[in-house]
Amino acid sequence: MPRMTSGDDRSDDGSDVWFAARLVTEGLLAKVQAESALAKAKELAGRGRPLSFAEIVTRMKWATAAEIAWMRDPRRPPRDLLPGIELGTRIGSGGMAEVFAGVDATTRRPLAVKVLRPGVARNPASVDAFHREAEAAGACRHPSVVDVYYDHVHDGLHYLVMERIDGTDLREPLDAGRTFSEREALRLALAAARALRAVAAAGWVHRDVKPSNFLVDRKGALKLIDFGLAVPIGTGGGTTTAGTVTHLAPEQASGERIDPRADMFALGVTLFQWLFGKLPFDPDAAEGELLDARTIFSLKSGDLKAMAVDHRTDFLVRKMMATERELRFTSWDALVAELETMTSAPETRTDPRRSR
Repeated sequence: MPRMTSGDDRSDDGSDVWFAARLVTEGLLAKVQAESALAKAKELAGRGRPLSFAEIVTRMKWATAAEIAWMRDPRRPPRDLLPGIELGTRIGSGGMAEVFAGVDATTRRPLAVKVLRPGVARNPASVDAFHREAEAAGACRHPSVVDVYYDHVHDGLHYLVMERIDGTDLREPLDAGRTFSEREALRLALAAARALRAVAAAGWVHRDVKPSNFLVDRKGALKLIDFGLAVPIGTGGGTTTAGTVTHLAPEQASGERIDPRADMFALGVTLFQWLFGKLPFDPDAAEGELLDARTIFSLKSGDLKAMAVDHRTDFLVRKMMATERELRFTSWDALVAELETMTSAPETRTDPRRSR
C-alpha cells in the first residue's frame, strides 16, 4: 500500500491512493483489499477501460456507495446522504460516531443526527452498542432526557435521529474556570437525579454520567445525553470496564455487575465538580490509585467542610460517593427527595466561596 506524503494530504484532491489510505486507516477496508482495488484500477486504465478505485470497491461489495460518499469527507458529508434528512454542519465528534445538525426534509423539524463511523460499523459488537443507545434513551421518556426519535440503517450507514438541543454542555463552564453557586449546583443535581431516576425506572444504567453528558438549553432546562454505554440493570460485569475512569464507581471499575447506584456515585463526582471546578481525585492517577483515592475520600470527614459548603451538602456528596454502594442513597427517589428539600429551603447564608 503506497504511503501518503504531505502532498497527498488533501481532502478534495480525488487521489485514489489518498482515498485508499483513508479507507484503510479508518478500518473500512483491509490493506489487501485496497491494494487489490488500486491495482485493478491501474490495469483497467491501461486497457482503455477506466474504472475508479471507488467504483471497484463498491462493485466488489467491500463498501457501499453511501459509505464511500461519507468517507470522501466525514466532516462535510453530502447534504442528501440520508433519506428524509438534510444534513448540516458537524456539531460533535467522538471515537465511534459523528454528530451533525440536520433538518427533517418534510416537517422542517431541527434534528441531531449521530452517524456511526463506517469502519467502526465493521465490528458487530459496536453496531449492537450503537443501536442499544437508541433503545435505552427511547425507553426513558422524560423531559430531562434527550429524545431519540428513531435509529436506522441506510446503505450500510447506521445512524440515530434525535432532538437537537440548542445549548451547551456542563463541562464548558468548568473548562472556562467557572464554578456554580451551591444552590445552582444542587438544582442541577436535582434535575440530573430526576433524569437518572427515569433511566433506572426504565431498567437501565447510563454508565457515563459526567458534566459533558448534561446539556443546558437556552431556557435553562437540563438534558441527559449520550446513552452509548448504557446497559440493562444487573449487567455490565466482566474483565473490562466501560465509562470515564474518573467517574467510575468502585464496583463499576472492578467489573462487577452494576445497578443504578453506580450512576449515583458518578453524579456525586459531577456535583463535586460543579461546586469546586475540579475532581475530588487526581485525574492523572492510575486506575488502581484512583480506587484507593476514592476509599480515602469516603473516610475523611473534613474535606468538603474545609471547602466551605453547608454541612448538608457535605453529607449529601459524601453519601452519594460512598465506596460501598450499600451506604449510598437507597434509591433515586430518596436522593431526589433530599435534593428537593435542600433546594426549596431558604438560603440562610452567603456562599463563602463567592466572598473570598
